[in-house]
Amino acid sequence: MQKKNDRTFTDPAGQSWASKLEWLVYEFFRLSGRDVRRTDKSDTVTYYTSIHQGGCLECGGSKVAQRRTYTPDLYVADSGEVEAVEGGYYIECKGYFPGTKRSLLASVHSQHQSLNLRVIFASEVKLTKARTNVQYVKTYIKCPVGIFKNGELIWK
Repeated sequence: MQKKNDRTFTDPAGQSWASKLEWLVYEFFRLSGRDVRRTDKSDTVTYYTSIHQGGCLECGGSKVAQRRTYTPDLYVADSGEVEAVEGGYYIECKGYFPGTKRSLLASVHSQHQSLNLRVIFASEVKLTKARTNVQYVKTYIKCPVGIFKNGELIWK
């Protein structure tokens, strides 16, 4: 039985994906002749988040961080795309963009500014009264952002 919040998707070939959006974006790039692949452990980066009110048991210091890892969804190896650079780029596909994911991507960006990342959303939606998901990415993550809708990818 599938969990209520489980957004995994099984494609027609029987492969499991994190979401239908991720599969659709993968298929979009593959069918357009781009060299695209799913990412794996070799694409994982380590980043750190501070632990508020934490303390080191050995030295008594209060500047304590937790080690975390992040793996993007897809990697596009060729550079036939808007704002692409040599060597390709990573893609993060997001249908829903909660605060935990926003801070994760902001932390990764601040610690790995050379990570060539693009974020693709299913639609542009308001996160707050003043900011949409697209505006958030442009402001805090500072990477290209696109909307994938009806089989079309539009870079914003």
